[in-house]
Amino acid sequence: MNISFGILAHNEAKSIGNLLRSLLNQDLISKCASGSKYESLEIVVIPNGCTDSTATLSENILKEFFKEEQYSNVTWRVCEIKEPGKSNAWNHFVHDFSCEKADYLCFMDADIELLDTSTFSNMLDYLDTYSETWVVTDTLVRDIEIKEDKNLWEKVLLSISDSNESDDHFICGQLYCAKASTLRSIWMPIGLPAEDAFLRGMIVRDDFSAKRSIQRIQRVPNVRHKFEAYKNPFQLLRHEKRLIIGYTINATLFAYLAAQYKTLDQANTYIKEMNSKNPKWLGKLFKKIIEDRGFWVTPKGILTRRLTNLKSADGLRRLIKILVIPLSFGFDFLASLLANLEIRKSGGVGYW
Repeated sequence: MNISFGILAHNEAKSIGNLLRSLLNQDLISKCASGSKYESLEIVVIPNGCTDSTATLSENILKEFFKEEQYSNVTWRVCEIKEPGKSNAWNHFVHDFSCEKADYLCFMDADIELLDTSTFSNMLDYLDTYSETWVVTDTLVRDIEIKEDKNLWEKVLLSISDSNESDDHFICGQLYCAKASTLRSIWMPIGLPAEDAFLRGMIVRDDFSAKRSIQRIQRVPNVRHKFEAYKNPFQLLRHEKRLIIGYTINATLFAYLAAQYKTLDQANTYIKEMNSKNPKWLGKLFKKIIEDRGFWVTPKGILTRRLTNLKSADGLRRLIKILVIPLSFGFDFLASLLANLEIRKSGGVGYW
């Protein structure tokens, strides 16, 4: 089994050290020193558009760890690209930087931390065991969830935040593993604000019909990673605004592709060619499609999603969600309003 790990990083000098140390502490790394079923492991760090020391710091940590000859079947590289943007970095890793013989590709954001030493061995075992599964994810844990003494704002934040923890068929771009053959048929449009949602759309489809095969994405039990929650209300609002913009662009893009092409291969060939011809093509296309739609172009379902999410909650958690519905609705309305303003101002593509 050949594995390639891709770490996508933009100005993460403050956090990438914690991620790398938790990755290097994984049992599949230590087993490589004594022989294992993993024929080769590869770690590729991709700093994109960085203006800090992310690349240098990553190189120093990896160089120090792998100076011992016992890790002869583990390789590492830091592949820095000038252009910022996660979808562009994703394309480079999948199609340019990752090892051609890799069976599985594993993705990590640079600002997370793995909570278990068996994270990747469990995720890869699942992929290897269940052939019908194409992508595996884990459970997201906000740092404030495991904090013992939460203040009032942190409790409110947890009640209105939605990390899709009840959805076993959701892809979070922070951490996932996938079959390399599946991902290498996909191209991301440069500038996507929500590339993980676009990837999910490609994974669950065979074509542009209404059929969806969500079982191709599975969450592996008892596997977790930690990320820093947005504790500032303005940071959280900006994050939700970006997600809404991304959701709107993805929905518009898939509708356009469905009208133009019969197969996903044709659509991905189109995306690849447009990325090469004009990296700003998505923004121009999106602007042209929505110019006659009026001011409010974001899906109205965003404003009612909290009611839908009540179905997955029970007991005290359900009661808390009911009590904060007015606050949640106001928050979603404001985020949607700001998203529409941003789309009309800048087009939304590339917003982060």
